[in-house]
Amino acid sequence: MEGVNYTDPWKKILIKRGLATIMGLVIGDALGVPVEFASRDELKENPVTDMIGYGTHNQPAGTWSDDSSMAVATMEWLGEAAQPDYKRLMDKFSNWILYGDYTPYQENFDCGISTCKAIMNYGRGTEPLLCGEKGEFNNGNGSLMRILPAALYYGMDALPKDWLAVIPKKEWIMELAEKM
Repeated sequence: MEGVNYTDPWKKILIKRGLATIMGLVIGDALGVPVEFASRDELKENPVTDMIGYGTHNQPAGTWSDDSSMAVATMEWLGEAAQPDYKRLMDKFSNWILYGDYTPYQENFDCGISTCKAIMNYGRGTEPLLCGEKGEFNNGNGSLMRILPAALYYGMDALPKDWLAVIPKKEWIMELAEKM
């Protein structure tokens, strides 16, 4: 990036580790998409040892899920924001679900129930931090999709705020996932 000094060896190491962490998330996610909802017994009998496709969601090999899409959207938001702008984040999530942003093929094929409800609530005008439902059984794993980007962002205070701009574009991630 122009104007940013990435020559500090420690910063280079942190950036590489951050990139490797996100790539691991996306690749692991792509490995799991075809077998989502499979039982442990099914997976013991037929373990995932390679990128496969056309399983649970009938998607090509290397396709990542809503988990990675939302993580990448969150990373982008964290990299852009000087101050938290939750409407901007919810706009990114809305564009993911409506237009396939942050997906490998510009098409959303799955969304968790709690996440979808929160995005729909936002679309109806609810303030971003009030969109999620509060019931005991309304707590899916949606927040876990956004923990890694937040940990990387806030755990690397030594890096410039715009370090996330060096994260590979979705095309690069897809290319890597297809070739593994």
